[in-house]
Amino acid sequence: MRNDNKHDFPLAIQADFISFLQFRGYPMTSIFRNAKIGDCQLDYLITNGVDTQPLLVIDVQQVENNETPNLPQINQEISDSTYPIYTLIPNKDIHGKYPFSLYLFDKKENLQEIDLELFPNFEALSTNKQALSSQESALQKQEMSNQKKTDQQKPSIWLQLLTVVVASLNLLLIVVAYTLSGSELKLGAVFGNTVIFPLIIVGFFSLFKRFRNTKSQLKIFVGVSLIVLFSSISIIYSAYHDRQEKREVGELTVDLADKSIQKNSSVQKKRLLQAAVSEVMNTTIRGPLKEYHASSSAVINAGGIAPKTFTSTEDIQQRLKLFERFEKANDKLDTASQSQAQKIHEYLLLSGENPESAEQLVQTWKRSTPLTLAKKIREVEHRLIKTNQSILKLLFSQWGEWSYDSTSQQVLFNSENTVNQYNLLMEALFSIIDEQQSLQKEMFNSRK
Repeated sequence: MRNDNKHDFPLAIQADFISFLQFRGYPMTSIFRNAKIGDCQLDYLITNGVDTQPLLVIDVQQVENNETPNLPQINQEISDSTYPIYTLIPNKDIHGKYPFSLYLFDKKENLQEIDLELFPNFEALSTNKQALSSQESALQKQEMSNQKKTDQQKPSIWLQLLTVVVASLNLLLIVVAYTLSGSELKLGAVFGNTVIFPLIIVGFFSLFKRFRNTKSQLKIFVGVSLIVLFSSISIIYSAYHDRQEKREVGELTVDLADKSIQKNSSVQKKRLLQAAVSEVMNTTIRGPLKEYHASSSAVINAGGIAPKTFTSTEDIQQRLKLFERFEKANDKLDTASQSQAQKIHEYLLLSGENPESAEQLVQTWKRSTPLTLAKKIREVEHRLIKTNQSILKLLFSQWGEWSYDSTSQQVLFNSENTVNQYNLLMEALFSIIDEQQSLQKEMFNSRK
C-alpha cells in the first residue's frame, strides 16, 4: 500500500489525524503506524487495542488539488477481509474544520468521501466487531449441534461386542465378590446388578430425545456396567486385604490430615497475597493512575502540539504547563509502580507472615507481573513528553518567524535551519510513538 508520493505527505497533518482518532476515543494502543498484515505494508492499522484484531486500515496519499485518491494497491489477503480500508489525503478546502479528508472505495471501487463527524468512534466500531465475532461463533456452534443431531449411525460391531464383554465380566466379578465376602449368593441380586440396574438407568436417559438411539443406549449401558464392575472389584479387593487396609487406615488418616493442612495453608497464603495486591493497588497505584489519565486527557483536549491551535505565545505557554503536569503524573505513576513489591512485602509482614514467607509470596507476584516492561513504557512516555515540549519551545522561541499555511496544512518557517530542527523533532516524535506501541503490544501479549 505504499508508494512514492507518501514521502511528501505533511507530518503535521498526520499528527492532527492521530489527535482526531484520540478525540474519537481510539487509544494509542489501538493505533499502529507502518504496520504489516502478511506481506502487505500498511500506513496505519487500527485494532481493538487488546488482541490486535484489525478494525480498519488507513492508506495515506499525497494528491494535487484537482486530483482524487487512487484505489489502494493491496494484496488479496487484505482485499478479502471484512474491515474497511480508508484513504487519507490533505483537505482541498482550506477553510475546512480538519486539514485532512477521508475517502472509502466500496466493493465496486466507487469513491466515497467520508463525513468526518460521522466517522465511527472506537467503542462503536470495536463493539460491532465483537458482536459479529460472537454471531459467527454462535452460527458455528449451531451447525455443530445440528450435525450431532443428524448423526444417528447404528452402533458399531465393536460397541456391541464391548457391551457383551462388560456384562459377562460384570456377572463373573459379582459372583466372585459374593463368594469371597462370605455373603449368601442370590441369583436375583446378581441379575439385578448386571442387567436390571443398568437397564433402569438406560430407561431414565431415554426420557430425553437425544438418548433414544441404540448407539447412545449401549454406551449408557456399558458406562453403568463399568461402575458396577469397579464396585465389584472394590469388594474383592476388600475381602483379600481387609487386615492390611485396617492397619493402613491410621497412617492414611494422618497423611490426609497433613495434606489438608498444607492445602489450607496454601489457599490462605494465596488469598493473603491477593489482599495485599488489592490494598497496594488502592492505596498506591489508583491515585497516580487517575492523575495520569486526567493530565493526558487535558493535553489531548487542548490540541496537543498542533500549530494551528496557537494564536499567541500565551497559548504555547499554557500548553507547556499541561505537558509539565502530564510529565509529573507519568513520573509519579512510574515511582508508584516500582514501589509495589516493597508495599506488598510490608503488608504481608503486618499481616503476620514471617520475612521468608513474605519474600516468597512477593517473588510469586513478581513472576506474574511484567514490571520491567512497565518501567520501559513509562520511560518511553517520558521521552515522548520531552519531545513534545521541545517542539512547543521551538515554536515559542520562533514566534513571529513562522506561520501555519491552511492551503498546504504545513508550518512555514522563515529560517531553513528552523525547518530542519522542526522536521527532526517530528521524526523523533513518530519514532517514539512507534516504540511505545511496540512495548504496549508486548505488554498485552504477556498477559495472555
